[in-house]
Amino acid sequence: MHICYTRFVNVLRHEPTQLKLLPLSPLSEEEKKHLIKGEIDFLMEPSFQELALSLIPQYIESEIYHCLIESLTSEYAARMVSMRNATDNADDMIKALTLTYNKARQASITRELIDIIGGVEALKG
Repeated sequence: MHICYTRFVNVLRHEPTQLKLLPLSPLSEEEKKHLIKGEIDFLMEPSFQELALSLIPQYIESEIYHCLIESLTSEYAARMVSMRNATDNADDMIKALTLTYNKARQASITRELIDIIGGVEALKG
Protein backbone atom coordinates (compact mmCIF):
# COMPACT_ATOMS: atom_id res chain seq x y z
CA MET A 1 0.00 0.00 0.00
CA HIS A 2 1.36 3.38 -1.03
CA ILE A 3 0.27 6.92 -0.28
CA CYS A 4 0.93 9.89 -2.54
CA TYR A 5 1.14 13.40 -1.11
CA THR A 6 2.79 16.78 -1.60
CA ARG A 7 5.96 17.01 0.48
CA PHE A 8 6.70 20.49 1.82
CA VAL A 9 10.33 21.48 1.18
CA ASN A 10 10.10 25.23 1.65
CA VAL A 11 7.64 28.03 0.91
CA LEU A 12 8.46 28.04 -2.80
CA ARG A 13 9.06 24.33 -3.32
CA HIS A 14 6.73 21.35 -2.91
CA GLU A 15 7.45 17.90 -4.25
CA PRO A 16 5.01 15.14 -5.16
CA THR A 17 6.04 12.13 -3.11
CA GLN A 18 5.05 8.49 -2.86
CA LEU A 19 5.46 6.71 0.47
CA LYS A 20 5.31 2.95 0.91
CA LEU A 21 3.21 2.21 3.99
CA LEU A 22 2.79 -1.54 3.80
CA PRO A 23 4.30 -4.06 3.68
CA LEU A 24 7.05 -2.87 5.96
CA SER A 25 10.41 -3.65 4.48
CA PRO A 26 12.76 -5.78 6.60
CA LEU A 27 15.95 -4.27 7.94
CA SER A 28 19.06 -4.58 5.83
CA GLU A 29 22.07 -6.42 7.24
CA GLU A 30 23.85 -3.12 7.93
CA GLU A 31 20.83 -1.74 9.78
CA LYS A 32 20.64 -4.92 11.82
CA LYS A 33 24.31 -4.60 12.80
CA HIS A 34 23.83 -1.01 13.94
CA LEU A 35 20.71 -1.98 15.86
CA ILE A 36 21.97 -5.11 17.57
CA LYS A 37 25.76 -4.61 17.73
CA GLY A 38 26.33 -8.33 18.11
CA GLU A 39 24.34 -11.33 19.24
CA ILE A 40 21.77 -10.30 21.82
CA ASP A 41 18.63 -12.18 22.73
CA PHE A 42 15.65 -9.94 23.24
CA LEU A 43 12.91 -10.71 25.69
CA MET A 44 9.74 -8.99 24.57
CA GLU A 45 6.64 -8.68 26.64
CA PRO A 46 4.00 -8.68 25.29
CA SER A 47 4.97 -11.00 22.45
CA PHE A 48 6.20 -9.66 19.13
CA GLN A 49 2.88 -10.42 17.45
CA GLU A 50 0.87 -8.56 20.10
CA LEU A 51 3.27 -5.63 19.95
CA ALA A 52 3.11 -5.54 16.15
CA LEU A 53 -0.69 -5.67 16.18
CA SER A 54 -0.83 -2.61 18.42
CA LEU A 55 2.03 -0.62 16.85
CA ILE A 56 1.30 -1.09 13.14
CA PRO A 57 -2.08 0.72 13.23
CA GLN A 58 -0.47 3.57 15.18
CA TYR A 59 2.38 3.68 12.68
CA ILE A 60 -0.02 3.82 9.72
CA GLU A 61 -2.16 6.47 11.41
CA SER A 62 0.85 8.67 12.21
CA GLU A 63 2.26 8.34 8.66
CA ILE A 64 -1.10 9.25 7.10
CA TYR A 65 -1.43 12.18 9.50
CA HIS A 66 2.11 13.30 8.60
CA CYS A 67 1.27 13.16 4.88
CA LEU A 68 -1.92 15.17 5.42
CA ILE A 69 -0.07 17.83 7.41
CA GLU A 70 2.67 18.08 4.77
CA SER A 71 0.07 18.44 2.00
CA LEU A 72 -1.88 21.04 3.97
CA THR A 73 1.29 23.00 4.68
CA SER A 74 2.17 22.93 0.98
CA GLU A 75 -1.29 24.19 0.07
CA TYR A 76 -1.13 27.05 2.58
CA ALA A 77 2.35 28.02 1.37
CA ALA A 78 1.15 28.03 -2.26
CA ARG A 79 -1.84 30.19 -1.29
CA MET A 80 0.41 32.58 0.63
CA VAL A 81 2.79 32.97 -2.33
CA SER A 82 -0.15 33.43 -4.70
CA MET A 83 -1.71 36.13 -2.53
CA ARG A 84 1.65 37.90 -2.15
CA ASN A 85 2.09 37.90 -5.94
CA ALA A 86 -1.46 39.18 -6.45
CA THR A 87 -0.88 41.96 -3.92
CA ASP A 88 2.41 42.96 -5.54
CA ASN A 89 0.78 42.98 -9.00
CA ALA A 90 -2.14 45.07 -7.69
CA ASP A 91 0.30 47.57 -6.13
CA ASP A 92 2.20 47.85 -9.43
CA MET A 93 -1.05 48.33 -11.33
CA ILE A 94 -2.22 51.02 -8.88
CA LYS A 95 1.07 52.88 -9.30
CA ALA A 96 0.88 52.68 -13.10
CA LEU A 97 -2.77 53.80 -13.20
CA THR A 98 -2.12 56.65 -10.74
CA LEU A 99 0.74 57.86 -12.91
CA THR A 100 -1.46 57.66 -16.05
CA TYR A 101 -4.29 59.50 -14.28
CA ASN A 102 -1.96 62.25 -13.02
CA LYS A 103 -0.47 62.72 -16.51
CA ALA A 104 -3.95 62.98 -18.06
CA ARG A 105 -5.08 65.43 -15.36
CA GLN A 106 -1.95 67.54 -15.82
CA ALA A 107 -2.47 67.56 -19.62
CA SER A 108 -6.09 68.69 -19.11
CA ILE A 109 -5.00 71.48 -16.75
CA THR A 110 -2.31 72.58 -19.22
CA ARG A 111 -4.85 72.69 -22.09
CA GLU A 112 -7.24 74.79 -19.99
CA LEU A 113 -4.43 77.20 -19.08
CA ILE A 114 -3.43 77.50 -22.74
CA ASP A 115 -7.06 78.23 -23.66
CA ILE A 116 -7.31 80.89 -20.91
CA ILE A 117 -4.00 82.50 -21.88
CA GLY A 118 -5.02 82.38 -25.55
CA GLY A 119 -8.31 84.10 -24.69
CA VAL A 120 -6.53 86.79 -22.67
CA GLU A 121 -4.09 87.43 -25.52
CA ALA A 122 -6.99 87.66 -27.98
CA LEU A 123 -8.69 90.28 -25.78
CA LYS A 124 -5.48 92.32 -25.53
CA GLY A 125 -4.69 92.33 -29.09
